[in-house]
Amino acid sequence: METRRLKISSGLRCALATLPLAASLRGENLLPNSSFEQGNVQPLGWHLVGAGGRVPAAHKGRSAIMVEGRGNQESYWQTDGIELAPGSLYRLRFYARSEPAVGTGAVVVGSGRINRDFVPDDSWQRYSYAFCAPFDSTNDFFRLGQWHVNGKIFFDDVQLLPTAPVHRRWPGGLELGEGESIQDRIYRFRPNFNWTGANFHRPLARNRADFNSSRWLFYPGAEVVYRFSVAGATQASGNIRPGVGYYASGVLRVEASRDGNSWLPVVTVEGGRRTVTNALPATLFPAKESFVRLSPDGP
Repeated sequence: METRRLKISSGLRCALATLPLAASLRGENLLPNSSFEQGNVQPLGWHLVGAGGRVPAAHKGRSAIMVEGRGNQESYWQTDGIELAPGSLYRLRFYARSEPAVGTGAVVVGSGRINRDFVPDDSWQRYSYAFCAPFDSTNDFFRLGQWHVNGKIFFDDVQLLPTAPVHRRWPGGLELGEGESIQDRIYRFRPNFNWTGANFHRPLARNRADFNSSRWLFYPGAEVVYRFSVAGATQASGNIRPGVGYYASGVLRVEASRDGNSWLPVVTVEGGRRTVTNALPATLFPAKESFVRLSPDGP
């Protein structure tokens, strides 16, 4: 979904913008043996799929892990299942470097359902991103690996920590996050899925879909629901402009609701279709809040 545009009928008269931050909470690292020092033949709590090994070329300490690619396959180090709280936010941090400089493929880091691609430098650098755990999954593995890289990738000092969002707030209860703005009494939501929060934005109400780098992945049973509400204002009308980027098969269904339970059809989108602005059903308005749901239509 590229844009969510709502006409506000009252309560706001000035242009507002927001710059969200993400704050890591103090807590125990959820990943085992994060510096890969424990264990004999292989680091305790991790197992290798494909080519690679444990190496002494660490960022700090004695050990790091390495995966090696030959340009046409993938390999990764993987944990057992990690318990995540449904709908909660986490930040994944790690150090990585390549040898030689990566010219093809990508480094893949994340869980079985939430992944982000990176292109590391040839010296140790710290990388991180935050994400919202799916609402329908509480146990998932995490992996550090490569996809179609020609060379070696090294990892060290990996952390998975609970995180909380910090949104911009104004007097009267108004709160806006990444991708949200109000100008001339028009509210707009233009999510950037490449941002540090990946799949999370303040209006996200429900997430039962996978995510890869900068896009939602839909399959039978998956859905993403956004809730739109502006403190002190009434919504008079709304438009949505959905779009499909990477496409394999199927049809994306877009629906809208006043309460998040009873849904009205808005539009269906197939692969290759250009983004088109669609008006939300007039029967939804006026309203203090509205909901938009994205889900597959059929197989």
